[in-house]
Amino acid sequence: MQLLASATIGNTANTNLDGTTGTYYNFPAPSQGSRIVAWRVIATGNSSAGRLNGFLRSQRHFSASSATYRHFIAIPIAAVTVSGTVQQWSWTEPDDRLVIQGDEFKFATYIGETFFLEAWGDAP
Repeated sequence: MQLLASATIGNTANTNLDGTTGTYYNFPAPSQGSRIVAWRVIATGNSSAGRLNGFLRSQRHFSASSATYRHFIAIPIAAVTVSGTVQQWSWTEPDDRLVIQGDEFKFATYIGETFFLEAWGDAP
């Protein structure tokens, strides 16, 4: 298993689950043929209870020209106050997703905080 892609997911809250309304942060799709087996999320500081929502636009479900994104994952976020003895919150969410050409990912934070997101898996 290896790190396939990573990105910082922004600090603008968005509770919408339609994939279009509000602020979203693009996530670089791993190379075609990669298999994502886990998503790892790490808070960049204090975190509040909420969730990180993931959306996918894929040729498996839509035509190549479709702009429709579908909600595919909701990662729960715990409230943590960082201190000298408490580290920032982190979570690993299992997945089993084969990346094909044209797949596009984007994420939105339910709360207005910043997270570091990683996709882990196997590359072709």
